[in-house]
Amino acid sequence: PPPPPASCRRSMRVAGRAARLLALPLLAAAREEGGDPSCWVEGFSREACCGPEHGSRGNAACWDAAFTFERCCGSSPAPGRAIVEPSMPKPTSSWVKDVLDRHSVGPGGVEISPMPFHRVAAAAVAVAAAAALRWSWSSLAPAGMLASGQRSGEPDAAVQRQRRLSRFGQTGRRREAAAPPQRIACR
Repeated sequence: PPPPPASCRRSMRVAGRAARLLALPLLAAAREEGGDPSCWVEGFSREACCGPEHGSRGNAACWDAAFTFERCCGSSPAPGRAIVEPSMPKPTSSWVKDVLDRHSVGPGGVEISPMPFHRVAAAAVAVAAAAALRWSWSSLAPAGMLASGQRSGEPDAAVQRQRRLSRFGQTGRRREAAAPPQRIACR
């Protein structure tokens, strides 16, 4: 193809220079930060994945087999750039411990040491169990009244005679029960 006329070449040079001037900040940022720009799609960003607040290897939730820290963020953090490792969060204490710490000083500055709950609960359970046992044992008959003194298992003759007399009377025949009332038929 023949070369473009001089006027076109000149406008192409101006356009090329303008494009380079506009692209310089982007190129400088890419050179400074390093990494592959194709990593930052589908909601991922350099700030969310490579930030120093996530540790020296970035946010672990951003990386998989294809997208690694080295590929997306650059080979390693710059030695001059200080990386702040996330500190371990302060262990949380319960509100009960906080209240005890604030109010565990008695008169005269003497420290009060409250009894642990599990010991109080164990004592309450032991007292309740002892009361239940005492109540169940008190409802049992004493051992001396389990039999009438005869250990052979035969019934007491006097008791049996009294039962027969109350049931049959002196005659030996069964007492007749009162005659049932007669029914009157209604017509």
